[in-house]
Amino acid sequence: MQERWNLDILYKGFDDAAFSADVKELEAAIGECATLASDAENAPRKEFLESYIKLQQRISEYASKLIIYANLRYSANTADGEAASNLGRLMGMLSATAAPAAKLS
Repeated sequence: MQERWNLDILYKGFDDAAFSADVKELEAAIGECATLASDAENAPRKEFLESYIKLQQRISEYASKLIIYANLRYSANTADGEAASNLGRLMGMLSATAAPAAKLS
C-alpha cells in the first residue's frame, strides 16, 4: 500500500491559481522591500518601523506557505522535478531580500 500526503489544504498543485497568486503576492512584497530600503533614510522612524514589520510579516506569510508546500512535495518524492524547480525558484526569490533586509536592519 502506497500512501501520499494530501496537501490540498495548501494548494492543489503548482498549477493551482492560488499558488500562482501567492507567488505574485510574494514577488510584490519583495519588490516593496527594495523600495522601502531605498526610502528608509528619509522616512519618519515610526511609520518606517510599522511598514517594515508589516512587510516582513507579509513576506514570511507567503514564503512560508509556498516553501512548505514545495518542500513537502519534494520530501515525499525527491524525483519530483517540478517540486525541486519551484523550491529553487522560491529560495532564489527570497535571496533577493538579503541586501534590502540588511540595509533595513
